[in-house]
Amino acid sequence: MLLLLNPQILIISFVDNLKGHKNVKFIKGDCLSVSLFSELDMIFAIGVIHHIPDPKPILEASYKALKNGGRIFIWVYAYEG
Repeated sequence: MLLLLNPQILIISFVDNLKGHKNVKFIKGDCLSVSLFSELDMIFAIGVIHHIPDPKPILEASYKALKNGGRIFIWVYAYEG
């Protein structure tokens, strides 16, 4: 299952592109909401982790939410923008 967790409306393009897939869920919440799930295939943190004052609890919750062999993709903004 792919879980897209975003507290903002900016996720609309993801919803439009993936709404026909039964294994994709869209949840409005904060980063710790990932702890409500288990057996996730992949977690994306795109341009957010460096804004969190203490990311360790979020990373720990994310790791626990992954199924065996699941992956976390963390992307932060590069110098170029």
